[in-house]
Amino acid sequence: IRKGGDVPKPKKKWADPLTNQRVIHLDSAISRGLDSIDWQKLRAIQKSAGGSEGVWFVDIPEQETEEQQLLVIKASGSMAADIFSFHLGEQLGVLLPKYRVLTPDTPELYNATLNCLQRLTIQVNGKLPPGRESNNLSTLMVLGGTTAGAGTLNRPFFLLLEFIPNIDAEHIAQHPNIVKKVLPTLHNTEEEDGNSETEHLEQIGKILAFDAILNNFDRLPLGKLWKYELETEVPLGNLGNLLFRKD
Repeated sequence: IRKGGDVPKPKKKWADPLTNQRVIHLDSAISRGLDSIDWQKLRAIQKSAGGSEGVWFVDIPEQETEEQQLLVIKASGSMAADIFSFHLGEQLGVLLPKYRVLTPDTPELYNATLNCLQRLTIQVNGKLPPGRESNNLSTLMVLGGTTAGAGTLNRPFFLLLEFIPNIDAEHIAQHPNIVKKVLPTLHNTEEEDGNSETEHLEQIGKILAFDAILNNFDRLPLGKLWKYELETEVPLGNLGNLLFRKD
């Protein structure tokens, strides 16, 4: 009790109106659609570990189940280049995830940004700030933390991508069922699903052409194509960026 008999008022507690789910499990998560998204139902958000800018995995259920239902947000600083690469890939016949662009002339971009930052703030701090600050994007970006990558969510465009459960080429040897589909056999001309056994290799060839046009040396290790240009002896390529569907 202070002098004069005043009793100090208890500090207001910040409330977490959302669930306490924080960790996204990519191995067991499933995909969800990109239409009719209720961003207020966002349950968890997590930034990818790799990549120059990375992407965000977001759990927003279409049905109320315990299973995590993901979509991917790419909040790129070079959105025009990203969209161009999608159009180029479509022309080359490269298999691509479904996508949709959120633009600043629609309220959905603000709703998506706000709910992503609120969820991230709760995951980092365990709470939201009181009052109007809980809806202040600048405040939420600070509370979300630079280490958590909150600043990359402050972009004029969001590229929403279909989440596809996958295995990257670095770890494909651990999945013989996928290896059997990717590498053609000598005695079968068709797979069980009726597709040509060389279809997967043809896709890799299309990706090779796709990367060569875009000068993307961060996937297939083609040193003779890119090493001379960069004048380096360091092997180029990142097989972690060559992905195969689990199904």
